[in-house]
Amino acid sequence: MAEKKVIPNDKQVVSVTPNIEALLMKAVENNVPIETMEKLMAMRDKLKAEWAKEAYYTDMANLQAELPVIQKTHPAGDDDFNYKYAPLDAILKAKNGNEKTVKELIRDYGFSYSHDAAYESDPPAQVVTCIITHKEGHSEKNIFRSPIDSGGRMNVIQKNASALTYGKRYTFQNGFGIVVGGEDDDAQSVGFEKEPETVPEVPKSAPKRTAEDKKAETQAILGEIKEILEDDVFIDLDRTKARQQAKKAQNNGELRSLKYQLTTEKMNRYNQIADEKLGDKDMETPTLLNESAFDAE
Repeated sequence: MAEKKVIPNDKQVVSVTPNIEALLMKAVENNVPIETMEKLMAMRDKLKAEWAKEAYYTDMANLQAELPVIQKTHPAGDDDFNYKYAPLDAILKAKNGNEKTVKELIRDYGFSYSHDAAYESDPPAQVVTCIITHKEGHSEKNIFRSPIDSGGRMNVIQKNASALTYGKRYTFQNGFGIVVGGEDDDAQSVGFEKEPETVPEVPKSAPKRTAEDKKAETQAILGEIKEILEDDVFIDLDRTKARQQAKKAQNNGELRSLKYQLTTEKMNRYNQIADEKLGDKDMETPTLLNESAFDAE
């Protein structure tokens, strides 16, 4: 039975991956032209990537809805300045209202994570990357440049370890959207002072989006939709209805959903064409869209 996936606009899409795999096997058995095989394989890879990305964002949104606000309980500092912060192990053990720990929630929603680091000498810093991977295969990176304390309170190894620990914690928090209650003063351990000019830079993976950025993204999605519709499997009526839907879209999320539906419909039509070429009239080809992008208004 085909697996159902949920996309952001709450419409159900049935995965055609099992059908594509069966179709590819049938194509190999019947020695179809290499051009047809290449098209089928390219479309399969594209759809798998699209589904994996949609699953990542859907599960990440659901995970964030259940994550608790983390409290700072770990004391640090000296006689001149005392403060509290939330170390990474405490974040992972924190529980939400249902007594689920952050670590358990991450696992339940199919996520795993790892850290990578690189040393930069000018100025000295540990560049830490948190790689978050979803069970469907999509992964994303969160990068943080953690300066190394130039003061004399620690030896060289301790300074690097402190910067690395700080970077790991912040890339983890940013990557999963974890909120820590109050201001975290643990930047003191890597040489940050409280003055605004020394506040850590915003991670590269989370830049502030401007109106121009959103407009450019809109144009890019519309260009991709136009490219999809140029395929010969679509007729002029399909293109007209798709353009009407694009004009009614309220945001880029709805445009991406339309692009996803068109890509899936395109694959469905290729399946039907390939079935006819292979002469297998009994092979089941499921209807992909419960609510078609091409239904009459």
